[in-house]
Amino acid sequence: MLRIGWGNLASSGSDSYIAAVVREARDAQGAVLECGSGLTTVVLSLYAGRRGVEVIALEHMLEWRLATKRAIQRVGGERTTVALAPLVSYGDFDWYEADAVPDNVGLVVCDGPPGEITAGGRYGLMPVVGLRLAPGCVVLLDDAERATEASVLERWRSEFGLTDVEVVTLGRRWYARAQTPR
Repeated sequence: MLRIGWGNLASSGSDSYIAAVVREARDAQGAVLECGSGLTTVVLSLYAGRRGVEVIALEHMLEWRLATKRAIQRVGGERTTVALAPLVSYGDFDWYEADAVPDNVGLVVCDGPPGEITAGGRYGLMPVVGLRLAPGCVVLLDDAERATEASVLERWRSEFGLTDVEVVTLGRRWYARAQTPR
């Protein structure tokens, strides 16, 4: 239902992913980082931001950043920042410019950057900001049914020690839930 009202059905997370974001946001300890912005940013603002938890979304598209910011203002998201974060090269992969990411991130909602336009897809999360993630940080990775995201998840597991990796399958869309080492 939320996805239909948001008006970006093709790019929004699945209903099961949004439900997982809600569950994790209600219990988030430390800052929340979102890779990409949109409906899930609004949800994070409602469930984590209103509890006083800092929410930071990285967005590389100026017009999408502005649309998300307007939606957050309508729901009163005063603890939510949608940072303009251009995609930059880190050598073997591209990822967001990460200056806005705080330390002690307790939850990551990863639905960007888009793999079809970004070398390495979502892989950059761990090498770029992994040291800013709190021990036991929960990482939700949308679109885990796609080969690119499955590969990223496996690399995160082997190179950065992600634990408790669970891939949730509901219909044709999947997401993965994992944790950083404690």
